[in-house]
Amino acid sequence: MKWIARWPGKILKPHDGQELIQLLGSGVINVYDYVFDVTSHEWTRLLEIEQIKDEVISHLGFEPNPNAPEAKTFVKPDFVPPAVLIQHSQAFETGFDDPVFSAEPVSNDFTVSSEEFEFQKNLVEQLQTQNEELQLQLYRATHDSKSKEEIEQLHKELEFLKSEAMEREDEVQSLKLDNVSYKNRIQELEEGNEQLNQAVTEKEEKLEEYLKENEKIVGEFKKLAQNNQAMKTRLSEVAAKVDKERKQSAMLKQNVVKLNEGLVLLKRKSERDKIAIQDLERFKKIHDAKEEQELNRLIGDSFEVDNSAVWWIKYESEEKGPYTYADMRSFMKYGKITKATTSKKTGGNWQELQSHFEFKNDVLCKEEMRDGKKVQRFFIKRGDFRAPFYDLAQIEIGANSYKGYCSSLSVGGCFIELSKLDKLRMEKDGKVLVKIKAGTLSEELNVRAVIKNISDKRPRGLGLQFEGLNEAQKDVIIKFVHQYVSSSSKKAA
Repeated sequence: MKWIARWPGKILKPHDGQELIQLLGSGVINVYDYVFDVTSHEWTRLLEIEQIKDEVISHLGFEPNPNAPEAKTFVKPDFVPPAVLIQHSQAFETGFDDPVFSAEPVSNDFTVSSEEFEFQKNLVEQLQTQNEELQLQLYRATHDSKSKEEIEQLHKELEFLKSEAMEREDEVQSLKLDNVSYKNRIQELEEGNEQLNQAVTEKEEKLEEYLKENEKIVGEFKKLAQNNQAMKTRLSEVAAKVDKERKQSAMLKQNVVKLNEGLVLLKRKSERDKIAIQDLERFKKIHDAKEEQELNRLIGDSFEVDNSAVWWIKYESEEKGPYTYADMRSFMKYGKITKATTSKKTGGNWQELQSHFEFKNDVLCKEEMRDGKKVQRFFIKRGDFRAPFYDLAQIEIGANSYKGYCSSLSVGGCFIELSKLDKLRMEKDGKVLVKIKAGTLSEELNVRAVIKNISDKRPRGLGLQFEGLNEAQKDVIIKFVHQYVSSSSKKAA
């Protein structure tokens, strides 16, 4: 069953009972508003509709008083909606798919429905035809001296028809523009996919080169092993020769005695040296195990910053680079560059150094030995890193719901941009419920948070700190942040 509701701006739209409940919850209509019943052809208050009365009371949490002072401010309309709109309401069962109130994820289908486009076009034509008929009736009514009430009714219907026709024409034009925009977006995505395929091909070629180089290194190791075996054989020959000379020297008794004494002393020293070596080896194993354990803990709790030579800077109007991340940190330490220095990664855009996430957060430096050389590795703690994020979000404060966009996200909290602040209900240290649907995130996120910052300037919104975040929810956020860091590193490469 359908009813016709009056939207702000004198716009008439048909809705079923469930849609009226949603409009009531979003504040588009009031419980004392009048809607037109297309079956009885009469205006009736929303709270007096028997089919949805129980749902209205359940939604409000109380039964509204029809004689309340507020009810007197809503006057019953004295006109009848256009006949074509009534016929459309009775003929079709349309869904409540207005994007302003839809909570569903954005569809990946970038084409406008031809049936919807044709329906809007036919509806405009029908409205124009009925507009001409009403003008003719108005002309006849004026010249036939009919009652003043009929003329006024025709005037009102004519005005509403004009408004409805203009609205439908705007919707048709908007659908055309959306269709062109979606086609352009599809073309951009196809070009991007082609670039990605090309990048994958280049990576595969590089990997093939690395494999060939690895085979070459393995061959060189085999040659070294053969040389080592030859050296062992040569040492065995030398040892045999020395032993032969010792037997010859045994002929001299005095020398033999001295030699035996020397051997005893050497043996004792060798045993002491052997014990010391074993102690050093045990200490080294314990130290290496602790170093590995500490490094694994650091890697598990952090993101590693790529230390490849991908950084460029503008210094005295000249582009210089590429430099490693360690080089950039060293330049900052000795005052050669600052966080305001113009910089970029290979393949990226020029911007201030402090705009890169590698220089926004606290960085831990870890030194280790590789092939006898000291190597530096840099890490950013997962909890400190806040990744750029832009997706629909909803916050609930008591029974009130607000929609906006989440513009940044971390394990510690997020920032929700809002078009308007509710200063009555939004206050610092207030409790809220944050909902971010699955899409950009791998799973839907529902978590309680505390308002820690309220920004009334651009960007306008709330800075939230999460409370009671469980391990599964942490994994969802960490997975997104890790993907962002990985993609940033790939772009730089």
